[in-house]
Amino acid sequence: KRILSKYGFDDYFNSLSLLPLADKTRKGNLGEIVLSEYLSNTTQHELLVFRLRYNPNIEQSMKGDDVLMLNPNNMDEKIILGESKYRNPPGKDVVQEILDGMGSGTKSPISLTFIENVLRTQGKVSLAQAVAKMQAKINKGIIEIVNVGFLLSNHNGHNHINSHGKSSNPNLIFISANLNNPDDFISKCYEKAHT
Repeated sequence: KRILSKYGFDDYFNSLSLLPLADKTRKGNLGEIVLSEYLSNTTQHELLVFRLRYNPNIEQSMKGDDVLMLNPNNMDEKIILGESKYRNPPGKDVVQEILDGMGSGTKSPISLTFIENVLRTQGKVSLAQAVAKMQAKINKGIIEIVNVGFLLSNHNGHNHINSHGKSSNPNLIFISANLNNPDDFISKCYEKAHT
C-alpha cells in the first residue's frame, strides 16, 4: 500500500476489493484464520497453502477444507483437518453443523490436490510430490488424520460444545475461542486490515 501511494496509485489501491464486505463471509474467514494461527503456534504443522488467497470470489466462502495443516519436515506425520464456525450467540445447531461433517467418523481432506497444484505452480516440486504421495498413504490408512472442530463465539460457546458435542469420531477434537464481544473483535480486525 505504501509503495502504491508513493507512486500516486492511492485511487487504484482503494478501488481493489481485497477483503470481503459480506458479514457472513467475514466471520467465516476470520474463524479459519484464528484456527490456522492457533494450530500453527501449538503444533509442528503448517498451512502449506493459505487457501483464502486463491478464492476467486472474496464475497463467498471458498469450497474445500477450512484448515488443512501438514508437517513439511515429516510428511508421514498426522494431518490436522479443521472445520471452523462462527456464531454469536452459539447454539446446538452450530455444534451439529460441525458434527454433520466430522462426527460420525474421521473426515479425510479434500484439498490435497489443490495444495499440490499450487505448490507445483510456485515451483515447490518436491513438496508437491510429497503431498501427492501423502494422498495414496491416506487411502491406505497409513497416515493419521486428526479432525478439529472450532467454534469462535461469545462467552457461552464452550457450554454448547460440552452439552451437544457427542461424537463417535475417535479422532475429533472440539475447541472454542470465547470472547465477550466477538462481533466487535471481528469489526476491529477488519478495520485494522484496511489500514
